[in-house]
Amino acid sequence: MSPLVSILVPIYGVEKYIEKCARSLFEQTYKSIEFIFVNDCTPDDSVSVLNDVLLSYPERAQDVRVINHVTNKGLSGARNTGLEVAHGDFLLFVDSDDYIDKDAVERLVNTALSNDADIVVYDMRYIYNDREFIVRKNIKTQSKEYVCQLLTYQAGVTICGKLIKRDLFINNNVRFIEDLNFGEDYVTSPRIAYYASRIAHCPDVYYNYVQYNDSSYTMSYRSKNVDDLIRALDIIQTFFLSKDDYSYFKDTIEEAYLHNKVKLLISICLHYSKVGHRLKDVAGLYTDKHSSLHNLSRSYKALLWLSKHRLYLIMRIYVLLGYKVKQLIKK
Repeated sequence: MSPLVSILVPIYGVEKYIEKCARSLFEQTYKSIEFIFVNDCTPDDSVSVLNDVLLSYPERAQDVRVINHVTNKGLSGARNTGLEVAHGDFLLFVDSDDYIDKDAVERLVNTALSNDADIVVYDMRYIYNDREFIVRKNIKTQSKEYVCQLLTYQAGVTICGKLIKRDLFINNNVRFIEDLNFGEDYVTSPRIAYYASRIAHCPDVYYNYVQYNDSSYTMSYRSKNVDDLIRALDIIQTFFLSKDDYSYFKDTIEEAYLHNKVKLLISICLHYSKVGHRLKDVAGLYTDKHSSLHNLSRSYKALLWLSKHRLYLIMRIYVLLGYKVKQLIKK
């Protein structure tokens, strides 16, 4: 019998996007799927659109569940709700403004079975209004090495883009951290990967990551995002400190603090009108961890040097110029 795959989809503010998402799911070549949609008190007609789409796929109807939250719980809460009711051998998380290739589930399951893998990673295709590009990662197959890749962003941390054995969540009591809506994937993926025995990569299969939904959970940036990522780092540190093999991860976690400090500095510079008041606070974080600088890129080292010497205006110019250059390259 084919393994059952539970596809978990949170719904909030996606009436313009959910039709494409749902069709990509219902048209999967793999048949043994249950679809769990969690309505997180969406203020629009997303659920009505979903129901209309489902009429075109009567063969899938009996495998679809829509769960309605009484109160908004955020992305992490919606994912936890889906997780609690899922029955699948494997879980696939898909955000409702994104979509996946039609043969994705079939190829991911085949990869999992042929490699005896607990987690199968597939690549990201970033979708913009005027362009798209693919990000491929060189994924380590051993759990500890993969965890280190996640902690330092050498592998994609998003929980979407991974087929995951459900038992990794259930048997190890791992859940998404509710009220942590920025950094929730960063704090979840390494904890799940830690318990995996083997990781596999499925090439040429893509998670299509839509970048033009301004109302999505992740597109707005505010001061709480800064606090969330700082909290996420503390959760990661606490988790690995409790493990007997913490020494294996210690140096990587030290490096992870600096990676995330740089990411915060960049985000604050790019969203300065909203969160510029947090720049000095973030510049003062983790100054005791600069012994891990040697593993960082030159650009990251430069940003940390500018923050250390409080050259905030130069830092902002450096970040904005770098951002514009990257945008031109992507075009």
